[in-house]
Amino acid sequence: MNMKFPLLLLVAGLTSCAEHTRMVKARDAAALDEFRQFAGEPIKRIHQFQEVDRWRSFDDEHLAIWIGVNKAYLLTLKNPCFDLHRQLGIRITNTNGFIDAKFDRVEFDHQWCRIEEIRPIDEKARKAAGRAAKAS
Repeated sequence: MNMKFPLLLLVAGLTSCAEHTRMVKARDAAALDEFRQFAGEPIKRIHQFQEVDRWRSFDDEHLAIWIGVNKAYLLTLKNPCFDLHRQLGIRITNTNGFIDAKFDRVEFDHQWCRIEEIRPIDEKARKAAGRAAKAS
């Protein structure tokens, strides 16, 4: 039996997986750059009237959260949260209705990662820039 063909298939499959991972990381890095462009100065806390509607991770140290329609925040974690980008759900702790930088944390799968920095995102401007880029 010729072993070259299965070996070639294995190499092709591994190369394809590596390329996909590289493309996803590049896409997420570009998205993080976009969010940073529309992020304001760091704030100490978020007054959380509502639950977090949705979230998006960019890597194991950065995520965006939305509270309401146009209230978005970029969170930077103190240390990497292993596999954050693969999670379907997370929990963000809060104290008396506030999410505090340097005190509260992101939790999932028996891990917790302290929030180092919170920056508000000008979500309306970010969306408008996205629409303008698509129109041109």
